[in-house]
Amino acid sequence: MAEESREHRYTRFLLEEERAFERARSNAECAGPNQRQALAREWFEASARLIQEYSRSQMTRHEGEPLTPYPASAIWRTSKIMESLAAGRLPQAVVDANAAGGRPDRWPAERRGIGIAIKYIEFARQGRIADRSFIKTVCDAFKVDRTTVRGWLEHPDEFTRDMLPFYPEQVISLLPGEGARYHFNRTGGRTEGEE
Repeated sequence: MAEESREHRYTRFLLEEERAFERARSNAECAGPNQRQALAREWFEASARLIQEYSRSQMTRHEGEPLTPYPASAIWRTSKIMESLAAGRLPQAVVDANAAGGRPDRWPAERRGIGIAIKYIEFARQGRIADRSFIKTVCDAFKVDRTTVRGWLEHPDEFTRDMLPFYPEQVISLLPGEGARYHFNRTGGRTEGEE
C-alpha cells in the first residue's frame, strides 16, 4: 500500500476535525457523560492532529510548500477555549472531556516518550541499532517491567502515529532522557507541558 501523501493526509485531518466538532456540538445536550467524554476527546484529538500537521508544514518548508488551506475554523475554536481558560473558566468542551471521570488518557509528552521507546525497539529488531537486549534497555531507561513494554508494543500506532521521522542515532540519544522524564512523572513529579 502506498504511503498517504502529506496533502491528502492534511485534507483528511481538516474533514475529521470538522466532523468531530459537529458531532460533539450536536450531541452535547442529549448525550450522557460517557458519550460526551468520548465526543469531546475525539474532537480535541482531531484538532490537535490538524493543527500539528499544519504547524509542521510551516516549520519544515524545505520539505515542500506549506499546506493549504489555513485551518482557520479549528484555530478559532481553539482560541475560544484558550480565551475561556485565560478568564479562569472551564469551557464546556473541557468539562466534557472528563465527564465520565476515570483516569485521563496519556498526555502528549508521555506518548512521545513511549513512541521513542517503540522506535528504539523497532530499529533494534531491524538491526539498525546494535542492541540484542533492547527490551531490557528500554525497561531500564523507563524503569518499567517487560509487561509494560509489551503492552506498549500491542498498540504502537497510539504512540508513534504523529511522530516526525527519526534516525536510529537520534533515538539512541533521546531514549535516556525520555525514560527519565517518564519515570519522574510516574512517581509524582509531573512535568506535563515541558519539553
